[in-house]
Amino acid sequence: TYGIFHNKKGDTIAVYNTHLDHMGVEARTNSVRQLKALIDANPYPKILMGDFNFNPSNSLYNDLTQVWSDAKMATPNIVENQDGTFNGFKLESTPKDRIDYILTDQNWVVSQYYSANLYTKKGRHISDHNLVLTSLNLLKKPSYLYRRHIVAGDTLPYRLLYPKNFNLATKYPIVLFLHGAGERGNDNEAQLIHGSKLFLDSIEKYPAIVIFPQCKSGKYWASVDIQRAPD
Repeated sequence: TYGIFHNKKGDTIAVYNTHLDHMGVEARTNSVRQLKALIDANPYPKILMGDFNFNPSNSLYNDLTQVWSDAKMATPNIVENQDGTFNGFKLESTPKDRIDYILTDQNWVVSQYYSANLYTKKGRHISDHNLVLTSLNLLKKPSYLYRRHIVAGDTLPYRLLYPKNFNLATKYPIVLFLHGAGERGNDNEAQLIHGSKLFLDSIEKYPAIVIFPQCKSGKYWASVDIQRAPD
């Protein structure tokens, strides 16, 4: 199900909602293929959400998030009481499976992500899925988007800059900026201190995809032994 929405300012967006098969692996695979074909043909800023019936470790999740951004991974402001979104109407256990997502294309800034259980007055679940909400702002000009890359529980924060009028069918150079020791941490901000303004100011003249990852405190980009000479 999808709708094309217009506001009085002249903005137009496309919002898609889906519910993939909960048993058929082939059905889910084909559904994702059809979804991508349908959505790619739309020129407007896009939001895709729904019950996908696969968790973030699934290859289909990886396939979608190569282009789309998972709202939970795209904001530092996460308000939730649980990671899982499928509760199966079970009150005695904590949901573990996160299978419901809100995905956005590169035209959005995610300001908040929220997930929680909702209960009736008698203390029962109102649904077998938790509530998932996000706050989004339509990006009017190029800006460094907040991102997190998670593999096997290890998180790499990074900021991502797309060129204006980014088009999936166009090939762009990729710039990977590795900061110095002074910008290490996990705030996903400090790595922008040096160099980020240069790329932001020149992004229209020199369209590129610019990535600013942040190295952890006390770590280095290369796993090498460092011999420091005494002063």
